[in-house]
Amino acid sequence: MGWGKVGYKLRGGYPEHKLKIYGYDVYEPAMKFAAELGNAYSEIRALDLGKVDFPHSDKVADVGISLGVLAHLTKEEGFHLLKELDRVCKHFIVTAPTVLFQHRSHGNDPNIEPLRHKSFWSAQDFMQSHMHVRGWGIRDRTEKSTFLDTFFSPWTYALSAIHPRLSWFSGGLVAWK
Repeated sequence: MGWGKVGYKLRGGYPEHKLKIYGYDVYEPAMKFAAELGNAYSEIRALDLGKVDFPHSDKVADVGISLGVLAHLTKEEGFHLLKELDRVCKHFIVTAPTVLFQHRSHGNDPNIEPLRHKSFWSAQDFMQSHMHVRGWGIRDRTEKSTFLDTFFSPWTYALSAIHPRLSWFSGGLVAWK
C-alpha cells in the first residue's frame, strides 16, 4: 500500500461504487499517512507480503495492485507475493525496477529496512509466472530528463510489446495477469 495514494485516487475516482480497498504494508509511518488520507481504505493492516499469505479466500478480489513493492522484497519473497496475488485476485498488476538502485526517495531509503531495495527483476522472472510484461523508461539512468523520458519511454514500451525480452534496456517493468 505504501503511502496510500493509489487507494485514495481509486476511492476518489469512483465515489459511486462501493469499493473494498485493502491496504497492506509493514512500514508504520506509511500506514499512518495512508490512514489519514480520508478513509480511502476499507482496511489497513500490517502484513509482510513476502512471508505470509493474504487473509482472503481464492479469487475474491477483482484487481490487485502492487506498484514498486517487489523491489523491497528478496526474489524469493517477491515470488511469494506474485503467487498470493494470483491466488486471491482475478487480475493483478505489478511494477518493478530492472536494476538495483539505492538512492533516497520518498519510498526508498537504504537506511530504513522496509524501504531498502533488495531485488531487481527481469522480463523472464514474470514470464516464468505466465504474466504479460512490458518495459518502460531507460535503464541505468541516475538523472531524469523530461525529453528522454517523453521520447524514449513509449518506444521502450512498444518494443517490449513485440517481445518481452526487448525490455532488457528498460529501467522498469510492468507485468500483469
